[in-house]
Amino acid sequence: GSKVFLSAAALSLLAVISLSYTTAPMKLAWVDVSRYLKLLMVGAMMFSLDSREKRLGVLFALAAGIAVLMLPTLLDASGVALFFHLPIRQFANQAYSTEHIAKGFANLVYWKNQIAHGFFVSILCFICLCCAAQWKRFRLPLVLLAAICIIDIVFLIYGRMALLSLAVSLPLFALLQIRSLRFRMLTLVCILTIFTASYFSIDVVNQRIETIVTEARVYYKEKNPATSAGIRLHYWTISLQLFNESKLLGVGAGGFRYFLETTHDQFSTENHSHTHNEYLTALAQYGLLGLAALMAMLALGYQNARKVDNKVERHCYQGILTIFALGCLSDSMLYNQDEGWTLVFVLALIAGATREMMEMPKSALTTP
Repeated sequence: GSKVFLSAAALSLLAVISLSYTTAPMKLAWVDVSRYLKLLMVGAMMFSLDSREKRLGVLFALAAGIAVLMLPTLLDASGVALFFHLPIRQFANQAYSTEHIAKGFANLVYWKNQIAHGFFVSILCFICLCCAAQWKRFRLPLVLLAAICIIDIVFLIYGRMALLSLAVSLPLFALLQIRSLRFRMLTLVCILTIFTASYFSIDVVNQRIETIVTEARVYYKEKNPATSAGIRLHYWTISLQLFNESKLLGVGAGGFRYFLETTHDQFSTENHSHTHNEYLTALAQYGLLGLAALMAMLALGYQNARKVDNKVERHCYQGILTIFALGCLSDSMLYNQDEGWTLVFVLALIAGATREMMEMPKSALTTP
């Protein structure tokens, strides 16, 4: 548990140290540093999460919160809100759309945006499947809720990373549950077949994937970054330029945002303070040391999660960390408060679980 905290603290420390050499104004730099300082809470919380009941309580509270925040989308999609004249549209996200003109399908997102919505609903789906696998008494409602999560992600929101999270987390769930190599391979083949069939037969899936290719092609061929993927590719190019200026320590906190402002970048008015990729944000602003600290934090978290004795806890932690790591490919998840604090809680849960195991007498660990 201490290794998980130390790796998280190392990333925070690098961000603080960068204040001594960054060329960005302190106002911009502190915005970045403040996003990383919350990682220090892993050390404070791990001591309070000293029992399985407390940790499962946090997991269930997370799941319940996600279910509640997903509810407006479900009420909207099912027609219940319209039937009962519920005034929920006033709470819709600015990206809300019943028929996206460019992509031809709905984006019934109320909570934050489709990125955050998809991230958390993917986590809820994984938690439900893990609990259903262990607790037969509640298996039916849990599987039903997991199915609703899949429907939500596939049909009700426009979230491309959410699709990737499903494509990775569902096979991961199967691999964690199945011991036999033969059945693992058979299950993976079945899942791959379902994914392939979905791509060719479900328009909203096909279109969502095709837009990634189209937007990337527009960026590279027409030099037009004015798309979701184009902005990211544009920012990633900038982040690599900044990394080349200082490979070991990076350009310092606030460096990316300062670059956009000083170069009068076409997206400087968007108020983006990160590169929309956590790995490249760390690499650009904190160099190879920052990227190493970030990777170590996630790797140690996953490694320690594998040691947790309770199967529900163990698998949930592994799934959440995997979904978070995937999300970091298209967004700077630590900068986003909801996603970032979720990681802090999960790392604290893992650290608390492994610390409890270390303090247990050996007889307790070996008792069936």
